Amino acid sequence: MTNGALIRDGRAVTLRVTEPLLRDFVASMLCMEADLARRWMTTQGHSSFSGAE
Repeated sequence: MTNGALIRDGRAVTLRVTEPLLRDFVASMLCMEADLARRWMTTQGHSSFSGAE
């Protein structure tokens, strides 16, 4: 792992602390994206219109 720190207003947070949090966040976002894509494809196949209009 690369050593480093994020610094703002004179406060430092080591990347060792933030990296696992960011990885968990990205994994959660990917899971939500996959679920949304699955739901979107399901709704696209079931239109509320009969097509006989």
